[in-house]
Amino acid sequence: MHFAQPLLGGLVLLAVPIILLMYLLKQKYKEKQVPSLYLWEKVLTQTKAQEPWQKLRKNLLMFLQIAAAVLLALALSGPYLMG
Repeated sequence: MHFAQPLLGGLVLLAVPIILLMYLLKQKYKEKQVPSLYLWEKVLTQTKAQEPWQKLRKNLLMFLQIAAAVLLALALSGPYLMG
């Protein structure tokens, strides 16, 4: 299989690292005020979720977006068979 416009498909594939970066930098929790010292344990676990470089979790929407970007790159590169 050959590609008519491989550069265009390669440029669209740059969307995959951008999607991954967006999911890595996504914040999960909002900032809250704590009225009691007893609640500090919950706040500490929530602040860990706000760290910018978190572990990448399995997310169906992320996998669908990456698959859509790869399929779009394949379609835009213009695949064809010699023969």
